[in-house]
Amino acid sequence: MAAPSSTLVFKVHRREPELVRPAKPTPYEVKLLSDIDDQQGLRFHIPVVQFYKHAPSIRGKDDPVAVIRRALSETLVPYYPFAGRLREGPNRKLMVECTAEGVLFVEADADVRLTEFGDQLQPPFACMKELLFDVPGSNAVLHSPLFEILASCLWKCRTVALRPDPKETMRMICLVSMRGKFSYPPLPIGYYGNTFAFAVAEAPAGELCRNPLGYALDLVRKAKGEVTEEYMKSVADLMALTGRPDFLKTRWTYLVSDVTRAGFETVDFGWGPPVYGGPAEPDVGPVPGLANFCIPCKNKEGEAGIVLAISLPTQAMERFVKELESMLKSPPNETKTFTHVMSAL
Repeated sequence: MAAPSSTLVFKVHRREPELVRPAKPTPYEVKLLSDIDDQQGLRFHIPVVQFYKHAPSIRGKDDPVAVIRRALSETLVPYYPFAGRLREGPNRKLMVECTAEGVLFVEADADVRLTEFGDQLQPPFACMKELLFDVPGSNAVLHSPLFEILASCLWKCRTVALRPDPKETMRMICLVSMRGKFSYPPLPIGYYGNTFAFAVAEAPAGELCRNPLGYALDLVRKAKGEVTEEYMKSVADLMALTGRPDFLKTRWTYLVSDVTRAGFETVDFGWGPPVYGGPAEPDVGPVPGLANFCIPCKNKEGEAGIVLAISLPTQAMERFVKELESMLKSPPNETKTFTHVMSAL
């Protein structure tokens, strides 16, 4: 597989930023975010990129920029809060003022071909800072249910790679969606806020490394199984009572977001689905390597699979790869013992 060159260089010409407004008049109102949505730990951007092949069939038709601009304007009619602005009220409570001001849109041209990014597109991408214009603005978060086995495997391998004190408590955050599961009162029709809870699996680093994968898997399943409607409501109450604390302060916390069902790879503006669609970077958030993604992908033969985008320090990454390879080659149910070395990674 050809990989993108680390020396890939190209020029980008950006037009002046513009605001794309809803195509029709929309209501003015203020919508409060839930205490789950406006947590301090969720206030960061998740960059997403879509790559499309050139489609000769649309030659002579609308310029792609015009198509996207028009589609965005029409989409902002039913989803009009996205054309508004985030405001912060008393006690840092977030709300959306539906002002119809529009979303920032920047047209740009780059003198680079898609083939120069490699045969199989997956993050990290070369020169991503050139392709994505970093614009301050509202924060967004996208999460889907975890793949339990993959998450457990990542948690265990990552712990081995980081070499924490065996007595250190390691935490795996499991995102559990409750959309469509509330009995009374049900979520109102059209509610598009987040409805997930953070279930947390915990284990001493030594136990997590020493035991087989099934140990981590049982902890993840148990944590997810504890998320009920009552649990979800209690989380919302806790956020309100404690001022929505930041859950990302410890380096021994780990979160994996599954975006395999988010649908980025199906977005079609008229010239076919993207060659790649999804997260533009392997990790997000205020702490490097704390939150990673499971991303859908296809190889050159068109076979579907999943890319696990991992971010670790160089030496830790080498140990991660070694541990993962060892795990894949081990017979089922084999119990392994690991020797720990103290480190200040």
